[in-house]
Amino acid sequence: MKRLLTILVIINLNSAQAQYQAVQKTMVDAGFLYPGFSDGMVLLKSGQRTTASLNYNAFEQSIVYYADQKSMTLTNIEDVDTVYLQHNLFIPVGMKFYMLIDYTPLPLVVSYEAKPLHKVATVDHITSGKQDQNTVFNTVTDVYVNGQVREDINYTVVTIYWIKDGEKLYKANNEKQIAHIFGKKTDQVLQYAKEHKTNFRSMQEVVELVRFAQE
Repeated sequence: MKRLLTILVIINLNSAQAQYQAVQKTMVDAGFLYPGFSDGMVLLKSGQRTTASLNYNAFEQSIVYYADQKSMTLTNIEDVDTVYLQHNLFIPVGMKFYMLIDYTPLPLVVSYEAKPLHKVATVDHITSGKQDQNTVFNTVTDVYVNGQVREDINYTVVTIYWIKDGEKLYKANNEKQIAHIFGKKTDQVLQYAKEHKTNFRSMQEVVELVRFAQE
């Protein structure tokens, strides 16, 4: 009897592990930033801290957590100060989360968005589109979109740069956009980007350009 109970425990543990791994794969297929849930922490404006298994949803720019063998979206984000995940900091702006990249007076943040690489032309699916040219972080298939699994669509998670000014966000995906944000240094920013051949696929080079613009 004791041996039977031991066998049943092992089977249950293996089943639970298999379920968890299946969920992790589903998260990757569904356009999440990380391949699985990771231990993270949610810091509320009240000072309360909560630890949970977290990931970033690139379709909604939301934080999701794993509990009771299912994933759920973090809500009431107006009460959230910071989310710590994978050694990164995510902050809420409006109803979305952005990764904080650099602590300049006007911070540089990024959002991650799932974009279609290609689509099969069928009446059951969204119309075709071109591949986004921003930094590619992960390619996913069989993506969950608007409650539907789109098996014929390949997606890629891309990086969108923003400058945060209070609760306002300004796109910063090329030197012209950054020069426009910092109008008093337009010529200097453009000249810096030209001389240093700033590559917007390199996050560090974008950081250096934004720092220069704010000197």
